[in-house]
Amino acid sequence: GEFTYQRHAWTDQPDHVAADLPGAVDWILADLATAGWRPPAPEAAAAADPDAIMRAAAPADKIVTLDEAAAFARRCQAKGLKVVFANGCFDIIHGGHVSYLNEARAEGDVVIVGINSDASERILKGPDRPVMPEDERAELIAGMEAVDRVVIFEELTAECCLRAIRPDVHAKGTDYTAQTVPERAIADELGIRVAITGAPKTNASKQIMRAIRDKGLAR
Repeated sequence: GEFTYQRHAWTDQPDHVAADLPGAVDWILADLATAGWRPPAPEAAAAADPDAIMRAAAPADKIVTLDEAAAFARRCQAKGLKVVFANGCFDIIHGGHVSYLNEARAEGDVVIVGINSDASERILKGPDRPVMPEDERAELIAGMEAVDRVVIFEELTAECCLRAIRPDVHAKGTDYTAQTVPERAIADELGIRVAITGAPKTNASKQIMRAIRDKGLAR
C-alpha cells in the first residue's frame, strides 16, 4: 500500500550522512520495512513487464544450455508468450540468415536459436567446415535483435531441442518446404506448427566460401 515517508531532522545534515552512508541506508530500509514496504519479487516484476524475462545484459548472456533454454521457454509460455525455435549452422553469416531469423520473430514473441556444434556441422557440411567455431557463431547470432536465446546442440537434427524446448512454432528456412523439414514428424507429434521463413534461397555460406577462394586464386 501507499505510505508517506517523513524526513527526519538528521537527514538535513549532509556531513553526517556522508560519514555514515551505509548506516543511513540500513536505517532508511528498516524504516521503509516498518511502514510496510517490501522490494518486488523478480516474478512480480516479470508479470508487470513480460519483456523483462526475455532481456539479457549482453549477447554472451543469451547463450545457454538446452536445459536453460527449455526453462526459459516454459517461463515465457507461462506469461502467454509464443515461443519460436529456429536452427541451423550459421557458418559465415549472410543476409539470408538475417531475414530467416527476423521473419521467425514475426511468427511469435520469443526466438530461441539452435546452432549445430562444430562436430555436427563437420558431418553435415564436410571436413573443411565450420569456418567459424561454434562459440563465435553462437555469439554472432546472439547479437541479433530478433534472437532471445541461443543453444548449441550436438545432434545432426534439432529433434532433441524440439523435445526439450517444446516451442509453439518451428521456423525453417526457404531451402525447405513444410513437408521436407527433417524434424517434421517430431513437430507433428508434439503439436508444433512448422513455418517457412526468410527470403528465397539465393545465397549460402558455401557460395561465399567459393567466391572467396575464386578471388584468391585469381590474384
